[in-house]
Amino acid sequence: MRKYVFENQSIKLVIEEDIEGCYLYIYEEPKAFRPSQDYFLISLENAFKKAQKKYGITKDQWIGS
Repeated sequence: MRKYVFENQSIKLVIEEDIEGCYLYIYEEPKAFRPSQDYFLISLENAFKKAQKKYGITKDQWIGS
């Protein structure tokens, strides 16, 4: 399973890729233990598009592992 993270001073987003799709977790407080929102998306590309549309985060701003 691959994982991608975007974090700045005001928000943290995490994408976790699974066999069936991707989970996009939104932490409105970067140090929060639990996400304030989460989404299940059918593909990694859809997760990146959701993050860009809703938060303006481009694909090259993510850190992958």
